[in-house]
Amino acid sequence: LDAILNQSWIAYLAALFYFALGSLTLMNMLVGSLVQVVSVVAQEQSEITKVEACKKKMTSILLELDANHDLRVSRDEFVQIMTNPDMVRTLAELEVDVEALLDYADVVFDGHEQFDLAHIVEAVLQFRSSNSATVKDLAHIRRVIGRELGAIR
Repeated sequence: LDAILNQSWIAYLAALFYFALGSLTLMNMLVGSLVQVVSVVAQEQSEITKVEACKKKMTSILLELDANHDLRVSRDEFVQIMTNPDMVRTLAELEVDVEALLDYADVVFDGHEQFDLAHIVEAVLQFRSSNSATVKDLAHIRRVIGRELGAIR
């Protein structure tokens, strides 16, 4: 910078302005990146907290409505539970498509008579509108359809 100052004070001021502007630009970019990371982490943590709270609420509702108190849910109990207004409200908080869940109850049960509460909660969470279909989901649907077609023959 001393060499620039010896050449011209205007060039010296331009160099100082360039360095100051470059430093501020770099600092703003770093702050922007940090804000983005904090925002994403906060959003994910909020989603995790929301899911956990709804899991607890769903489990308590499932325990209340379990007809035979065996901590297992049959298909008939499942339909009864999913039409409960408290459960519908809880599922709406999680953005679960209750109509699709009831329509695909056969797929959820996949030929089983009963499931435990943990499996039901996980199955219900798969019907969230924020979830996208995976290859595993398509393979599962294919297996269920194949079984149903085999039963028809």
